Amino acid sequence: MLRLTYLLALVVGALSVAALTGCGQSSAGIDPEQLAKHRARLTLSEEPDAAQVVPEVRDALLGSDDHKEDDHGHEIPQATEPREVVLVGQIGGLSNPWKETQPDFPFARNQAAFFLADPMAVVENEESGHAHAPGEECAFCAAHAADRSAMLAMVRFLDENGKVLQTDVRQLFDVKENDTVVIQGTARVIEGGMMVVDATGLYIRE
Repeated sequence: MLRLTYLLALVVGALSVAALTGCGQSSAGIDPEQLAKHRARLTLSEEPDAAQVVPEVRDALLGSDDHKEDDHGHEIPQATEPREVVLVGQIGGLSNPWKETQPDFPFARNQAAFFLADPMAVVENEESGHAHAPGEECAFCAAHAADRSAMLAMVRFLDENGKVLQTDVRQLFDVKENDTVVIQGTARVIEGGMMVVDATGLYIRE
């Protein structure tokens, strides 16, 4: 029953992520001039103050009075209202909980989006000594992917009409996996438990 709860949350989350990133849609990309305009609009010249990590923002969104639990004491994800946030984290660094819908994790194919991880969760994962070759199938990672999905947030960069920009985020910004970034934007938890941040600005820590 415990595993079923995780699997159901994982399936709902995967479907939600696919819908939010437009998985399966083709993209003609954005012309260089428009790309430069979006880059200038979304790049922060200074790091914002009071940045929080994924679990802190998630807890603030859900609120202590809004938690619902199953018979085993595990949280049942609830959708929330959006909130302005400043979020710091690492691009990737944890196992991919959505391999079927997000094969390019921690990035999203032809989308200005990436998955941001809680830095402490990444450190704990590295300190556990668990490692394998890139792309290698790992039963341990697969078994714990659902548990770690709460340590991840999907960060999206939108156009002026509120649509996800149809270009690889690595073309929009000079970012790569394992970079530490600070995000300013609006966060919410969607049905299925995924935290989504519609970013209005990005700062890359050197």
